[in-house]
Amino acid sequence: MWSLAALPDGSGFVSASADKDVKFWEWEVLTTSNSSSSSTSPAVSARHVRSLRLADDALCTKVSPDGRYLAVALLDSTIQVFHADSLKFALALYGHALPALAFDISSDGALLVSGGADKSVRVWGLDFGDCHRSMRGHSDSVTAVTFVPG
Repeated sequence: MWSLAALPDGSGFVSASADKDVKFWEWEVLTTSNSSSSSTSPAVSARHVRSLRLADDALCTKVSPDGRYLAVALLDSTIQVFHADSLKFALALYGHALPALAFDISSDGALLVSGGADKSVRVWGLDFGDCHRSMRGHSDSVTAVTFVPG
């Protein structure tokens, strides 16, 4: 497993891994009984509810703050964007020479920023998938990026 990202509504999370799947998980509260006493206690668990099968290893994943899009960085150096409700393909973001290792989606869901093994940071529009800006200057892979909320 390479990446975990919370769902914006707090109902669960998504995971991305080298098995080429993005899996959706929902939180559930289980009641467990204590064998040494007659008491019960709640336990939090995660239940797998659906999967998105991909053509390549999934390195990073995130759901947009409005819950509209699911984005996944793949080992083939693309970032693919899907409609989160139907998991239908929406956009492919091409431009990193090596895989994107991290990305974030702006609070309004309009932009995606990615950092890659190619030492670059790119800002993408999620309306058409165009690269608005490419920034270089790091001497090694970019492993984390984030938008400031709001």
